[in-house]
Amino acid sequence: MSSSIEQTGKPGGEHPGEVVPETCPTCGTEFHGPFCHACGEKRISTTDLDLRHYAKTLLEDFTHLDSKLLRTVRLLLLQPGELSVAYIEGRRTRYIKPFQLFLFVNLFFFFLFSDSDVFAPRLEFVYDSDAGVRLWSGLPVKTWVDNYAANNRMSVEVAISLLDNEISNLTKGMLYAFVPFLGIAFWGLFYRRDRPLLSHLIFATHWFTFFILFIMGCGFALVMVLRVHGMVLLLLLLSALLPVHLMATRRFYGGSWWSLFVKAVLFFGCFTLVYFLYRSLVLFVVYWSV
Repeated sequence: MSSSIEQTGKPGGEHPGEVVPETCPTCGTEFHGPFCHACGEKRISTTDLDLRHYAKTLLEDFTHLDSKLLRTVRLLLLQPGELSVAYIEGRRTRYIKPFQLFLFVNLFFFFLFSDSDVFAPRLEFVYDSDAGVRLWSGLPVKTWVDNYAANNRMSVEVAISLLDNEISNLTKGMLYAFVPFLGIAFWGLFYRRDRPLLSHLIFATHWFTFFILFIMGCGFALVMVLRVHGMVLLLLLLSALLPVHLMATRRFYGGSWWSLFVKAVLFFGCFTLVYFLYRSLVLFVVYWSV
């Protein structure tokens, strides 16, 4: 590595005898500072291969990401809608990108609360349900589990545990499907604002990220105190989320409180429908895959 630097560089680094490159190794543009003005590549030096320098850079990268993440989450929670406004207006360098934030929160959620039934219809809660939960085929979940246990010569408890694990794994991969549906819902409700579809998707990504954080903070308190699950939990969460939703949509879209309230009710209806179809689809996929 050092030989290639010496062939294309010249003295003038931070330390005596240090050689720095004259042209960018990525695009070939001549350097006029520590970074390439054409592609942003950093000008390397021999100290870049020093272990202490690498450790220092690693620490700086970690603390930078940590502060950027905290700043992003703080704005998302304390000023609903402002993070989307900042992204649309081009104020982006101080915050994590929408999908990166959603991905991080999503992974964090499933790492800590993998047994939650907020998104995954866990069989341990619906197997003995008086409501008689059924698959799309009309087959009762209880009958499906019983047949699965009998065919694989295992107890019902073991069958439920295995199937719930399949459901949980599938849920982690399918949760992203919420975002485009929610973006389309916002686009339909606020089509008169004459915004591009991408702006609605950005807002939907931040909204759903906030919803997941809201579940982690408030939802599990409801589970522990009221012992509610599934659709009942969802309705309680949406009711508690209404004031935040109104503030976020007013900041991002504008409009009167009354019109925003009506659209919030319609949006929550759309969200509940997508939520129900999502849970049913998860059961359907697992039913045909095991």
